[in-house]
Amino acid sequence: MNNPKTSMHIYAFIIDIIAIEILFVIIELIIEFILPFTFDDFLIGLSLITSFKLGLILSRDSFGIRSPGRYLTRTKVCNIDNSKPISPWTCLIRNLFLFLGPIELIALIINKENRRIGDLVTKTRVSMSHRNTLCFDFRGFAVFVVASLISLCVILLIMFVRDRVPFYQIQLL
Repeated sequence: MNNPKTSMHIYAFIIDIIAIEILFVIIELIIEFILPFTFDDFLIGLSLITSFKLGLILSRDSFGIRSPGRYLTRTKVCNIDNSKPISPWTCLIRNLFLFLGPIELIALIINKENRRIGDLVTKTRVSMSHRNTLCFDFRGFAVFVVASLISLCVILLIMFVRDRVPFYQIQLL
């Protein structure tokens, strides 16, 4: 197996987050100059933008097995059994474990094969890529839409609960 170093995983993730942030800063600036906002519109817009950001983070390897970070670090995510590219839905499940944050990072560091919890659950690994090509898989767009909608529902649910039940009124039984 040709396993990349742990630092390559981290570099790829940081590059992806920076690319997503740059993309959305540009989108936010364009929207801000085109549309006048009230405070309520701002909260709805922020919720939509945040859900799209989370959707991109969750589906970041779904668009043809290579995210910008994977492309620049010359790594790829593949199936551990046959070294074939994984499906976009497997990418979504794999990336859901990113919400474990530090636990996921510790697992990556202490695992001898440099696999994080998401890799262990989905039976995937990150390996070095000898060909540095880009391709686009339209199934990744479906994963992005589903991940964004799930993120939006969670964000709206949190906003709804927060507005209906003030924190100081929540009592434990």
